[in-house]
Amino acid sequence: MLRDLSHYEQVKVANQSKLLRVLCQKPATRSELARLTGLSPATVTNLTKELIAQGLVQESRTLESVGGRPPVLLEFNSMAGKVIGVRISRTRVQAALVNLGADALAWSEELLPDHSPEAVLQAALAVVGRLCVRNRVNLEELVGVGVAVPGIVQEASGTVRLSTFLNWREVPLGSLLQEALGVPVLVQRNGNASALAECYLSGEGTVTDLLYVHLGDGIGAGLVLDGRIYSGRTGRAGEIGHNIVDPHGPPCLCGNRGCLEALVSGNALAKQGQQLAASGKSPYLQAAAQESPLTAGHLIAAALQGDAAAGELLVNAGQYIGKAVAGIVNLLDMDEVVLGGDLLEAGEILLDSLERSFYSALLPFRVPEVRLRVSTIGPKAGVLGAATVVIQHFLSKGGRY
Repeated sequence: MLRDLSHYEQVKVANQSKLLRVLCQKPATRSELARLTGLSPATVTNLTKELIAQGLVQESRTLESVGGRPPVLLEFNSMAGKVIGVRISRTRVQAALVNLGADALAWSEELLPDHSPEAVLQAALAVVGRLCVRNRVNLEELVGVGVAVPGIVQEASGTVRLSTFLNWREVPLGSLLQEALGVPVLVQRNGNASALAECYLSGEGTVTDLLYVHLGDGIGAGLVLDGRIYSGRTGRAGEIGHNIVDPHGPPCLCGNRGCLEALVSGNALAKQGQQLAASGKSPYLQAAAQESPLTAGHLIAAALQGDAAAGELLVNAGQYIGKAVAGIVNLLDMDEVVLGGDLLEAGEILLDSLERSFYSALLPFRVPEVRLRVSTIGPKAGVLGAATVVIQHFLSKGGRY
């Protein structure tokens, strides 16, 4: 732990972290690093020498001299280590082996037979083991394993305090995995992991403040403030799905009524689709219900086929979501909102009403300043975000763990 180091070592680690964060963004010469970080040229020279010896930084090429010794361009060596990111969902465990630039090298997944901690643990171990064997990576070579879960997480211990999706309470997932694998394991909420991925991996340029909203079987959000995940004191920040938007609405799994998740999540929309089918108001859904239990996917397909009743449900959902998200932006003064999740397959039917509702509920002078966009990473955000959690932690320690 950083607090166990001497003051000198703490300063050294912090300074190396500064250098690594700059080089992760772009190559730079030693003089440019001194200017960008505020460190002295001598400090930069000494610290980069150590980082080169560790293999985290490499000299790429010599630039043309403008007088004196020709400057040498330094770059971050993303292949100096490997990380595995894992995402646990309701139906499966997905994982990716990535380098230190979070570039995916291989993927694996395992279906879940049930949601018991034992079943999820075995599935997680299976995907991690499979990735290592198939790619000839020894477990001890990994910088660490990051895990994204749907629920409230105590980050320091990796304990899942509550997951209504998995029906978990106080499951020490991090320590169980770390004991089984013998490598560092960090556990994070899926929304937070996805938000971090969108900050660093979206191709939109590095963003320091961002709100990520996941629209799927459940509704959740992740916050990144000043380049760091914001979880709140108890790890519950981002529970936008449990904002009450209709006090007389349907009951929610959390125990309240009229939560956003109880009205517009994939599960909630599936129930509303079943009611449409039973009422005969949607011929498409009525026919689909004869084949299999209805899901949000059926509702979306019906709307895309021109089913007016199904389309109306999605339009209403967009209105609820837009207002709820605008409330968060007004409260926290965010400049960028990213939407992700399976419900976005509804396309403009959902997004048009969501966008109109969102911007109409913003403070008027903020409308031109706030950007609302769809995720460029898509379903992989949780997995890559889980890996990014480990990478960012590693870099914050100056390339140590």
